[in-house]
Amino acid sequence: MANIKKFEFRGYKFVAEKNKEVFAFLAKYKGRNVVYKTTDATLYEDIDGNERRSHAARAFVYEKIKSVYYGSVNSDIIVGATYECIKDVVMIDPEGELAYKKGEKYRSDQSGCITDEQGSVNHYWDSVEDFNEYFKMVENG
Repeated sequence: MANIKKFEFRGYKFVAEKNKEVFAFLAKYKGRNVVYKTTDATLYEDIDGNERRSHAARAFVYEKIKSVYYGSVNSDIIVGATYECIKDVVMIDPEGELAYKKGEKYRSDQSGCITDEQGSVNHYWDSVEDFNEYFKMVENG
């Protein structure tokens, strides 16, 4: 039988579940269900330990959830592949620069990223949905 703990951190709700020797931490991050699994019993135990240890454990789990989320989003972008922009992408910054132009082709020169109009090779995406709204693969590296 699984042991379950619930907690919140930075506005996100988490569930920690112990099932035999595997500890799963689940959260809804940016609208997607994300799971981080580990065999580290101390992390699971510290979730509801003293204040300092609990905060550290929760912060660690939060960062791991983010890492899993961003890793899965950007793992769809393959180094060396070419993508066609199907909709202009305007940067969210004071200048509002055009990062990608509709109809142009762009290459991935760094894992999980597509090189933009300004030559930035580390332009990553927040969600698979965002990425798929603006690009389609035309050539696999």
